[in-house]
Amino acid sequence: MNAVSELLSVELAGLAVVTLLAGLVRGFTGFGAGLLMAPWFLLILGPSRAVPVLVALELVASIRLVPSALREIDARSSISLALPACLAVPLGSLLLVGLDPVPVRRTISVIILIFVAMLVSGWRYRSKPPALALAATGATSGLLSGFGGVGGPPVVLLLVSGPDSAVRNRATLIVFFAMTQTVATLAFAFHGLLTSEVLWRAALLSPVFLLGTHLGASWFMPGRERLYRGVALSLVAISGIAGII
Repeated sequence: MNAVSELLSVELAGLAVVTLLAGLVRGFTGFGAGLLMAPWFLLILGPSRAVPVLVALELVASIRLVPSALREIDARSSISLALPACLAVPLGSLLLVGLDPVPVRRTISVIILIFVAMLVSGWRYRSKPPALALAATGATSGLLSGFGGVGGPPVVLLLVSGPDSAVRNRATLIVFFAMTQTVATLAFAFHGLLTSEVLWRAALLSPVFLLGTHLGASWFMPGRERLYRGVALSLVAISGIAGII
């Protein structure tokens, strides 16, 4: 019993450190928390337990950040992205339930690294994406949210590569994630994935994540967008590599 308790305490401590770092990233960029946490959580807990915990943590943080974000969002982009995403989330949750854990972890890690590479490449466009592109991106993001708790890459890449400011992108992402994470939580409950163990871990880690997001949001300065992005992408890339290895 002592050995089990010691293992659980070490495991929880490791998850708490990752959660705090992820909260900081989420607070000052509006994205990246799930990408940073996912490989470590998947490795320690396995997909069926890790993904619901990830989504629960993100949802708690999103609810806190939504009121201030509503003043800055791009309403057209938010609606065009969020509606298809919410429809696609339940399909992703079906994949999570039915697939083998190891390929799931590695697939998610590869997706994360591809996302980092595309952002680092500096690819950008200068006009607003059409409604069809927004809808396709939202649907892909929703699928990934339900499948691995990492719905960020498609929608983040679309917004960050565009002409809008860091403040508007951050606000749009916060509202988008709040909507998709709510639907994902309902889907996980339907599939019986919100077990007492999942809820217990989420309850213990939520204060740590909220502390991180509070500090990150307090330190957010629009003029330092490049620094924030560089730090966030470096941490996410390390996590992605660890998930594959």
